[in-house]
Amino acid sequence: MQIVKRNSKRRRGHVHAFVVAGEVNLNVVAGQMVGSCDMDRVQCATIKLGPLSIAKGCRMIRCFGLALFACLSLAHSASAAPVVALGASNTEGKGRGRTPDGVPRSQAYPAQLERMLNAGGCRVRVQNAGIAGDTTSGMLRRASGVIGKDTKILILQPGGNDERRGEGGNVAGNVAAIQALAASRGVRVIMLESLGRIAGAHRLPDGQHFNAQGHAAFAAYLAPQVRAAGACGG
Repeated sequence: MQIVKRNSKRRRGHVHAFVVAGEVNLNVVAGQMVGSCDMDRVQCATIKLGPLSIAKGCRMIRCFGLALFACLSLAHSASAAPVVALGASNTEGKGRGRTPDGVPRSQAYPAQLERMLNAGGCRVRVQNAGIAGDTTSGMLRRASGVIGKDTKILILQPGGNDERRGEGGNVAGNVAAIQALAASRGVRVIMLESLGRIAGAHRLPDGQHFNAQGHAAFAAYLAPQVRAAGACGG
């Protein structure tokens, strides 16, 4: 396998990209791919072409079957969407280690919620800021970086990793701190908890994660709350 680095210069509208796809060379220039891209104005977490999605930081993304690592030199607020889903594996889509079940990010509830809202006329983007294995302490550390100047709503899915690590006593304080941070930026918080009650019939064999139908149930549960919170404008 050959790793090819392209566009290493930090220029406006360019992406630092590492392509891992046999010997395929892929030149990733955001401005060329989407027609025009003003990095100061466009939320680059949602630059899309087909199944391509470029995200802040160094995250694996799919580009027509290729695995692409794209690193953007942007301020943290430049990557945030109007709706941000902050959570653990059931936000990211699947687990890891001994509990690897789940779905790809394209079927996780943030992506399904975005499609559901768009289909109903609410043209809003939903950013998946889930990380498998994360605790509420980790979410608190990440919260400032995922809430941007255009973020209106934060969906918070605390998960059960705190309890599994013996840190259950931290949950209430961390959640309160995340809510306070969001409120200080004028962002509404919607909690996503008790997942088993929402989609218990769609739990996968590892006992902690859910199939695509379960994530659809989470999206359906959240959609009216997101609309009511003003994500769609008006």
